[in-house]
Amino acid sequence: VRDVTARKQAERDRQAEKARLEAVLRQSPVGIIIAEAPSGRLILGNEQVARIMRHEFKAASEVDAYRAYRGFDRSTGQELEPFQWPLARSVTTGEVVINEEIDIERGDGSRGTVMVNSAPIYDQKNRIVAGVVVFSDITERAMAERQQHLLIHELNHRVKNTLATVQSIAAQSLRDIAQESRPKL
Repeated sequence: VRDVTARKQAERDRQAEKARLEAVLRQSPVGIIIAEAPSGRLILGNEQVARIMRHEFKAASEVDAYRAYRGFDRSTGQELEPFQWPLARSVTTGEVVINEEIDIERGDGSRGTVMVNSAPIYDQKNRIVAGVVVFSDITERAMAERQQHLLIHELNHRVKNTLATVQSIAAQSLRDIAQESRPKL
């Protein structure tokens, strides 16, 4: 009787834990994707993935199938290869990725920017069994930073032009003064 009661209580505890985890994933303000290792098979994506990416979560059977997602290196503009995505690096090499910014192409064709964190998940024998990636939409911040960079570049250009004009006027004024101060013969 005790064994059955303990087993039933353990099952209720497992169900409650599962319900809490599902609530965390569902209510989280960030996109979350979980992948199996070593294949990289995408097994779960929360609702925020669809909101941020503007398309439904696309399951992938392996890392190479990450081509379904389009991402671009922010510094070079080069499209990411499947193995370059943070989650792929975490499940295949154990890399922990913190605050990596990636430009993305969304399902509606628009561009956005996400801040990505990913990590491997280890079992008791220290083997990578899965990986998790969390990401948030920082498109507005990235656009503001690009605009600020553009404005600073324009301001620098205008200051250099103004300085060149002042230098030219000063040089001409010095030539005029030098000519006026020369003795006339």
